[in-house]
Amino acid sequence: MARARRSNSNGLVWTVEQIVSAVYIVVAILAMIGTSTASTFGVAIFFLMLWNVIILIGLFVWYFLNTSYFKDSDLFHGMYCGVTLIEGLNILVEAVLLIAESSAISGIQGTSFTKAMYILLAIVSVFVSVMQFVYVKTAFYSKRK
Repeated sequence: MARARRSNSNGLVWTVEQIVSAVYIVVAILAMIGTSTASTFGVAIFFLMLWNVIILIGLFVWYFLNTSYFKDSDLFHGMYCGVTLIEGLNILVEAVLLIAESSAISGIQGTSFTKAMYILLAIVSVFVSVMQFVYVKTAFYSKRK
């Protein structure tokens, strides 16, 4: 009887998702540097970006520390997928806040660099979020086969 061949797309999707997350972290740090604390939205977005950066760095570290320990276990993939899904939703909410903030030009007290970083971060946020959802879907279905 022939065994079902496992696809390697899960690893590729994870790698792309982590590269995009790394870009997100860099852009978020640049945006945090330029964020105006005079704006209420600016303060909320600052802390949301900081929280997302901490979670994404934690996901990097947690995945690398536990991959060898958990091997290919369903529990590890379930936990990682759950955290990744929640982080994807969190970043999607941030993207909506960023779009609202950048459209309310008078609400941004910063420079044009800050406005550009907000818009760039909103775009990267949506992309990171989509990649995280793709990873969760790919990982979930690869485990069911």
